[in-house]
Amino acid sequence: MQVTTMGIDLAKQVFQVHGIDTRGTVVLKKRLTRSALHTFMANLPPCRVGMEVCGSANYWSRRFRAYGHDVRLMGPQFVKPYVKSNKNDCNDAAAICEAVSRPTMRFVAPKTVAQQDMQGLHRIRQRLVQSRTALINQIRGLLAEYDITIPQQAAQLRRRLPSILEDPANELTSLGREIFGDLARELAELKARILHVEARIKHLFAESDVCQRLAQVEGVGPLIATAMVAPGKGILAADESPDAEIEIRKVAAMMLRILQQESPNIFGDYGWADLPDGTQAATTPHRKV
Repeated sequence: MQVTTMGIDLAKQVFQVHGIDTRGTVVLKKRLTRSALHTFMANLPPCRVGMEVCGSANYWSRRFRAYGHDVRLMGPQFVKPYVKSNKNDCNDAAAICEAVSRPTMRFVAPKTVAQQDMQGLHRIRQRLVQSRTALINQIRGLLAEYDITIPQQAAQLRRRLPSILEDPANELTSLGREIFGDLARELAELKARILHVEARIKHLFAESDVCQRLAQVEGVGPLIATAMVAPGKGILAADESPDAEIEIRKVAAMMLRILQQESPNIFGDYGWADLPDGTQAATTPHRKV
């Protein structure tokens, strides 16, 4: 009764596991707490373990690999067709177990701790930039009520706001000047925090060999290079699945198309050649790097 394939429905505290043997017979159905799952998987003989990509999936993947298991992560959209009945933890675990055993299933390379750190910085930066944009829009909207208009650029607002606060000819009251002064200081704090996060990203960029190789492409700097490396996408884990090379080419083609849209003057003359495996390779009339 040896488990050869297992599906685990991840959660915060209580986990559902579903295991089958080489014949596909169900030999294990169990609910485990977080601490019990560690002990159970450490004592289980090595087997294939399937999980959906969700919160904490990368942590559990690294932990189970340390126990000797062959861990595969899958997108929830690929697992959903295998749910045979109403959605619950037990049926979800069974569906994951069924999906991970399919020979044509597409797997996701797990992130390393370094990749998670890098992606965390990018997400923090994205939130700060969105907060800065929202604050700028709020300031411009409030100033418009006093017949004070400022162009949309953030630099224009930072440059003109101090003179607006000191201009006695406008309709701003003393309270209004205090309000906009507070908003100006909040905007400066957001800028400082964004620069601090970007400095950390540049530090990781300088330490990453993969980022340095990506930066050799014209138009790719620290932000783009680290944003490409952080999600994984098989770039750093070419041995995770048999189709990893195909996935890498697909990701590379996707990123080049994005660069063509953002920087057509640099990347616009690239063409595309179809390959036998269904992917495409970029072609260019002259050397770029």
